[in-house]
Amino acid sequence: KEENAWLLFSFYTIFEIMPSYLDNLTQFDSVTVSRGKTYFAEGRVSLTHVDPRRVEAYVEGSERYRVTISFDGNKKMTSSRCDCPCQFPCKHVVAVLCALDDQDKAALPKTFSIDSFSEAVAHS
Repeated sequence: KEENAWLLFSFYTIFEIMPSYLDNLTQFDSVTVSRGKTYFAEGRVSLTHVDPRRVEAYVEGSERYRVTISFDGNKKMTSSRCDCPCQFPCKHVVAVLCALDDQDKAALPKTFSIDSFSEAVAHS
């Protein structure tokens, strides 16, 4: 049991230091982050294409805005584009980053066990 507890602790520790799409929020001011999180929470984001280097989405604001974000392959944003009238950084990009983070979390097993940990390691 102690070995199992250590493995689970190690898994959680690794997960906590893994890159997150939300790490990019440091590039935005607090008002923009707050508004973007609200847009995400209200269900205004539709992810249309997601891969490790490029994401495309639509965000419903006063109009429907197209957002494109490029990443370095490790969730660090390298560029972004939104066709809203606001200049970067905008709340629509923040909303997409929140949706990506939510998608990552949804892909995690709901309960962690040694079997799910072993399976995750085997497939990584």
